[in-house]
Amino acid sequence: MEMLKAVSIKKEYGERFALDIEHLAISEGEILTCVGPNGSGKSTLIRILSLLEQPSAGRLFFRGREVQNLKGRRRLEVLRQMSVIFQDPIFFGRSVYDNVAVGLTFRRLSRAQKDQRVRQAIKEAGLEHLERADVSTLSGGEAQKVAFARAHALNTDLIFLDEPFANLDIEARRSYQAIVKNALKGRGKTAVFVTHDISEAAYLGDRVAVINEGSIVQAGAPSEVLFKPANAVVARFTGMENLLDGVVSSSSVGILTVRVDGGTIQAVGEEKAGTRLILGLRAEDIGLVPKDQLRLPSSFRNSYEAIVERVEPAGAVTRVFVKCPFSLVSYVTSRSAVEMGIVPGERIGVRFKATSVHVMGSGF
Repeated sequence: MEMLKAVSIKKEYGERFALDIEHLAISEGEILTCVGPNGSGKSTLIRILSLLEQPSAGRLFFRGREVQNLKGRRRLEVLRQMSVIFQDPIFFGRSVYDNVAVGLTFRRLSRAQKDQRVRQAIKEAGLEHLERADVSTLSGGEAQKVAFARAHALNTDLIFLDEPFANLDIEARRSYQAIVKNALKGRGKTAVFVTHDISEAAYLGDRVAVINEGSIVQAGAPSEVLFKPANAVVARFTGMENLLDGVVSSSSVGILTVRVDGGTIQAVGEEKAGTRLILGLRAEDIGLVPKDQLRLPSSFRNSYEAIVERVEPAGAVTRVFVKCPFSLVSYVTSRSAVEMGIVPGERIGVRFKATSVHVMGSGF
């Protein structure tokens, strides 16, 4: 069942379009993550969906009821079923308990009911040991957990989170992500996250919507968006480093031979000869081997002798740039890079499967 639906939503600031969403529906109990680069319109979208900002055009429905133009008491009734957590939450100069409780002040609850809700939210946020601590003494991660507990205590049907992890270090982010996901799933809540981190979006979301220049360019399950990007924009954003422009030279039994920069790549597809394509390859799907191994039988349809152009150590992984004759980047473990003697100027074997090549329509 749909909880929230946006239809033909547009937002203009002067002559500039900040948002143009044809259709977006969020189901009961679903966690939707909206991901995209800075300035893509994510925060504008969340403000409109949460009724904090009016769209320039379009219609917004909450449980089948049109809500974008509601006023007074009817608007308040809908707003009370939503809560919003911003990147930089505002706190009062009091304890964690008091800040979590503040949202319940105007709810018709007994003192016992209020206390129960506050303590449950504090527990689910992992803040029991800080219940009486002054909020001014908290770390960034602890403060964000207080913001979540405050919204969670309201027990609203729909929670919006606008980049709540953006200012946290890696360890704090991971801890907070797990807490939020478990708390929301534990109560079966519906939520909309905004983030610019695709790995965070994939971890948190039941569904991921990629937003670019104010429009949704792809929406689907995290695995679909990550491994079957709809176009080069999504592919780049999800970390598909190898994007190659090519032309189909032949097609046989579902296998394409595509001309790319003086070489050919075999991929799975049904396109006709002469069709222009973009081929996408994840760096982790490209194997590097000693060039002598290329003579041995294997299941790899794509095998090339290449020259190493550049090597970039990155902790446990090393990025290796090769030319074969087209340019590719591969990831290998740093230990393997040392053991194989991978250095600029070295000749090496490159291979990958036809099934690892993602075929997209032409046009960068």
